[in-house]
This record gives sequence, structure tokens and C-alpha cells, in this order.
Amino acid sequence: MALSPAGLMKKSGLTNFFANRKWNDLTMIARSGPILLAAQLTLCPCASAQGHLTPEEGILNKRGFEWEYAKTLRDVLMKDAADHYVARMVCLPAFEPEWVVTVVREDAGDFDTPRTYYVESVVAITKLSRPKDSQRMGVRRSRAPLDPETAEALNTTWRQMLRRTRYPRRPRIGADGVGYHFSRSLALIDRGQNDPLAGWEQGTIWSPVENSPCGELVAIGERLKEYAQAGPDERDRLRKEIRVNVDKLAARFNRPERDDQSSILSSFND
Repeated sequence: MALSPAGLMKKSGLTNFFANRKWNDLTMIARSGPILLAAQLTLCPCASAQGHLTPEEGILNKRGFEWEYAKTLRDVLMKDAADHYVARMVCLPAFEPEWVVTVVREDAGDFDTPRTYYVESVVAITKLSRPKDSQRMGVRRSRAPLDPETAEALNTTWRQMLRRTRYPRRPRIGADGVGYHFSRSLALIDRGQNDPLAGWEQGTIWSPVENSPCGELVAIGERLKEYAQAGPDERDRLRKEIRVNVDKLAARFNRPERDDQSSILSSFND
């Protein structure tokens, strides 16, 4: 299913929301806290299957402070990010620094040269949504090579998961948590030929449970981050774990899909 128009980043949780509102707005929302919590427990039981990402919001619909936050993410966290890649996960926690991990397929230029892949992790040193910390903005970068077989397995699984993106029947309400944004971007023409896996897709999810398809996708992204940051002795173990998790998630796509209201996720701002 086609995704909605491209958006940059979605605010994750009430904490980020609070940071950009006037005090009288905070008072009103704080009084509504028990109601929001009750709504979360009523509308979205944590045990529900969470099998689908939801479409990203368009940047044209963002409010002023959301534009500023998205621009900061682009200027700091995703500065010099690859334009073409097989998999990417952006993690926006409510309380901790933001980070992004990307699996990049490098263009060798020569058609006869085998492709090379690498995993890059970029972690913000401080929380980017806090204006008072703007003078200390910076990132820590890590990079590690990845074998083509694992990289293309990630490419296929990321594509399958993103192609399942759809709007939920019922919005999901929650407080704080973590927002995750997934995407892939590959040119239609690769080395003079059409790439059957080419395309540009994106989708998002908010705080999925671990044993759901979305939760498993998040776990793969977290292992990729560890892989990029690990030393050579640890990478082989992490690569095997990543491959097992990718194959496990791919096997879910061969099962019949649940189409009830509990199987579809919505992020906080949907």
C-alpha cells in the first residue's frame, strides 16, 4: 500500500509536547493526565498485536515548534546522511537523546565491482528537543562494514514491512514513550538496469510491544546500532543475531494477516 506524503519527524510523547507549550496549556494537559492514561489502557491494550507501521505525517501539516525540531534533527542528527540506503530507523525517545541507524549500499561506480555495504550509527550527545542545550549539540558516529547477504536480507524485509504501512481504524493514545521512524530509499535505475526492489517508502510507530512485528523491527534496528558501535570481535555475534531476527520477521509475512482493530497501530499524534 502506498504511503502518505513524506514527512520528516513526528513528535514522540507528551514530554516533547510539553516542552513547547505555554504554562497555562501545561496546567490544562496535566489535569488531563489520568484521562489520557485511562484512554491508553482502554483503547490500546499492550498485549494487542501490532503488525503495521502507520504513515508519516506531511511536513506541511506541522506546527511551528515541530518544524524547528524537524530542522534540528536534519541539521544535527542526519547531517551528511546517505541519500540512498536499504534500511534506516530514526529513534526519538521522550527523555533520552535521539539516534539514527542506517544500512547503506555504496555505489562502486564500476559495474563489475561487487557492491559494498556498511552500517552507520549516529547518536545525539544531548536531547535535541531542548533549546537550552542547543549550544552543546553534537553527535557520536560509528560505522562498520556489513556483508551483502545480510544487507540485502534487511533490504527485502524493510521493504515488505514498509509496504504494509496503513492508517489505523482507531487512534492510539499514550504518554511519553518512544517514536520510531523507518524508511528506505533506492534509485529506480541501478547500474543501468531497473532495480526490482527500488523505491522510497517510510512509516512510523510509537512504543510497540516486543513480540509484535513492529516490535521485532525495532529490535533489529537496535541490534544494528550495537553492530555499528561494536568492535570487530563482537560484530560476528551481532550479525548472526540480526540475521536470525530478520528471518524470523520475514517468516511472519507468509502468515495470514489479522485485520481487526487491535492489529493496527497509530502513533500519539495520529
